[in-house]
Amino acid sequence: MLPTLALALLLPAAPVPKETEKVQIEKLYGKIVDPKGDCKFKLDGDKLLVTLPANRTLNLDRKWDNGPKLTHGVLKGDFMIHLRVTAPFPENAGPGPDVEWAYTGGGLEFRWADDKRWSWIGLGRHYDRRSKKVETAVTSGFPGTGVDRLNWGLGTSDPKVVSDAPLLRLTRRGGTLAVEASDEGKEWTQMASCDPMPTGDVTVSLFAMHSSDKGGMVTFSEFVVTPLKEEKK
Repeated sequence: MLPTLALALLLPAAPVPKETEKVQIEKLYGKIVDPKGDCKFKLDGDKLLVTLPANRTLNLDRKWDNGPKLTHGVLKGDFMIHLRVTAPFPENAGPGPDVEWAYTGGGLEFRWADDKRWSWIGLGRHYDRRSKKVETAVTSGFPGTGVDRLNWGLGTSDPKVVSDAPLLRLTRRGGTLAVEASDEGKEWTQMASCDPMPTGDVTVSLFAMHSSDKGGMVTFSEFVVTPLKEEKK
């Protein structure tokens, strides 16, 4: 009869339990925050597909801040972030209740430690009633940061129109925030820059929004956060 130890060595090891998809998502992108609990999150390789019902938004005055987010965490000092966003516009969609524009998109949200200063940068697709076309634009806003609100793309006479699924690059260095876009990550076009910007620790989240009367999907991929060394003076 084999000793107990020898018998134990002959037995197959218990399988290591696989990580749940939620755990994998939160490792790659951040902690899921779903205020209404009705959005779906699914991985397709390294891509994250977020399915939203009608009227889930990120609003500048926070009255309708009911869209899903993924909180990546707190960043200190200078950094660079890459993120590709894809947001197909639903066919024949119109504005949801209490909103003027039918809009779908996603991007990055920043909140400073006091939670009173925040900003966002994103890729959005909306139906322009004047041109009767679906347009794609990089948009941004900086309410409460001490910097005048800026909005590139929507509501301007010179929208920064880009491809349907651009790679965004956001760089914070010192008091400057620069936003660039590229199709393949080789040639970059500066979409906007803001100087001065608040320094200090900032919480970074990915957000998805959909303000039309139909559901939609936002896809995130190529999400990379890189700390930057302080430049020598």
